[in-house]
Amino acid sequence: MICLKCSTLNESGSRWCAKCNGLLLPQIPGVSFGSDEEESSPLSLEHRSPTLLDLAWAIHDFDQGESTLEAVIDLYEAYRDSFDDVRDGTGNFFEEIETEEIGVQAREDLDLAVNLYGSGESLFEDYFEQVEDLSEAEEYPETTPLFEAIRHWLQCNQRLTRALLNLPGAKSALASSESEL
Repeated sequence: MICLKCSTLNESGSRWCAKCNGLLLPQIPGVSFGSDEEESSPLSLEHRSPTLLDLAWAIHDFDQGESTLEAVIDLYEAYRDSFDDVRDGTGNFFEEIETEEIGVQAREDLDLAVNLYGSGESLFEDYFEQVEDLSEAEEYPETTPLFEAIRHWLQCNQRLTRALLNLPGAKSALASSESEL
């Protein structure tokens, strides 16, 4: 497993990078996360907000029979709540901005981000509905839709970041804040 933070090759099945202690993505057959994932710290969840990597690992552990669906649901709800808090904190900032003010590419990125977030949320909710309809004797459905939802949310975050960097003055503000460091 290659660390997304420092590019160190780690042993298969490792959770933390041997070099930088960054959280590694689980390897799931048929699901690719790409290379632009958010970084995570090895701090416990008590000291930070849940990340998509935490949620991906919870799904992985559930899929491997090492955890419960309740752990996945708890992290899903916590992540969704933290995302909603950010969205609520910005008010309707993105909806109120006219395309002429931010440019066509940024508007497209914002619109796509909203769609990706919604499709990821729908995949989770559909899976949870399927589980509710199961009898006790039935096995859980495949978790592939949950990992697909994570992929949608990673793409959502990437599009939001790109849109924010395309706002007028964002690059110069970023450059000036970097020079102050």
